[in-house]
Amino acid sequence: MSLLSNLRISHRVLLLAVVALAGILAIAAIFLVQRAAEADYRAAADQDDDWAETRLAALYRDGAGVPKDLAEAVRLYRAAIELGNAQAQGDLGYMYEMGLGVPQSYAKALLWYRNAADGGDPEAQNQLGVLYESGHGVVRDYAAAAAWYRQA
Repeated sequence: MSLLSNLRISHRVLLLAVVALAGILAIAAIFLVQRAAEADYRAAADQDDDWAETRLAALYRDGAGVPKDLAEAVRLYRAAIELGNAQAQGDLGYMYEMGLGVPQSYAKALLWYRNAADGGDPEAQNQLGVLYESGHGVVRDYAAAAAWYRQA
């Protein structure tokens, strides 16, 4: 193998190492941003900010910048619901639909999605369409599904 071939291989290896390092740094930066967001959301949630409670709950649900804690996510969603947050109702519906931190229940998912949809949450309206289309927790009803999808 010639010196030129060795240099080309070394160049490719170096480039690959730089790309890998950039990816690692990007992941670390995202983690740090999420940790900072957690602190900001926590401070606002302590002041009864329903939006901050909902965002903080999502961080705990997903384990984004904080240890994943589904029980804490459910607690925070319920606190945001007490403050009138429709998105939190839809997110709690998702927790019931998937059985995340609560026993899986399509009936409770439907209840929370309906409350959120009535409060104007488009994601909950869409999820109601999904439930009616799939027949999960309700009698399959394509007309109702289409109506919810249009409303979303």
